[in-house]
Formats: sequence, structure tokens, C-alpha cells
Amino acid sequence: QVVAEQNAAQLDRGVDVQGKPLTPLNRSYAVRKARLVGNKNILEFSGKMRAALTSPSVSLSGDGREMTIGYTGENSELIRFHQRGAGRLPVRFVGGLSAESKAKITQIAFDKISKGFAARLKERKIR
Repeated sequence: QVVAEQNAAQLDRGVDVQGKPLTPLNRSYAVRKARLVGNKNILEFSGKMRAALTSPSVSLSGDGREMTIGYTGENSELIRFHQRGAGRLPVRFVGGLSAESKAKITQIAFDKISKGFAARLKERKIR
């Protein structure tokens, strides 16, 4: 949820995962886009990429020691396309974790681990 909220907020503010403004659209594409879909933010056209960015997948390794956060599904290729750039399309780092989200996720993980240890210690004292 933290990642989805971060990605939606980034798109709304027009910034990348480091908080830097996204490279503006070139003039001819901006005019064409406005004619087709109105005055939408950079990286918003059909809504498909936003949907992919705001619903990341989370998976744990078999032993539960590693967590991977990524983007899957039919629209995830749109994210990769923008992350890499192509031809005249500039690289725009739209997917990933900001420093703020990393800190939040680290705190969430720490809290869950701490509660787990506390519960285990409590179980041992009762027995």
C-alpha cells in the first residue's frame, strides 16, 4: 500500500521517485496529446500505466528472507518502456521506491518483526 500511495502521489505532482520533476513533453507531442485526451499530466494518457504503478506486486522468497516489489500484468511493459526511454522518449524514473517509502517500509517490517519476537518471548515465559 505504501508503494501504491507513493506512486500515485508522484504522478499527481509530476515528479520521479527521487522527487525530481519529470522531463516535460516536447511541444508537438504535448499539442497532440491535449487534442486527444485533454490536459492530463505527464505520463497520463489512457490510465493503464497509472493502474499498473498503483498496484505493485509483492512477493517473498521461499525462505521468507527477501521481498521483491515489482510491477506485473499487461500494463507493466508501459512502466519499463518509460523507465528505459526510447528514441526521442526521455528516461523517466516512475517506478520504484523513494527514500521516504523505503523508510516507511523498513519501519513497518521492524515493527512486525519486533511484535513477533515479543510474542515468542511471551509464549516462552508462560510455559
